[in-house]
Amino acid sequence: MLVQLPEEQTQEIQQMIATLIKSEIHHFKEDIGADSTFLNKKTDLQLPRYL
Repeated sequence: MLVQLPEEQTQEIQQMIATLIKSEIHHFKEDIGADSTFLNKKTDLQLPRYL
């Protein structure tokens, strides 16, 4: 089944998905303690690539 949406709705859905992903990444970083503003480059590079 193919559903076609107007461009405006497609963009809105894309924005909602992007916001959700950013929020989930932020929460994941908080959970592992990686949300510190004091992280240096070396520590930052050791995080999993998908962050």
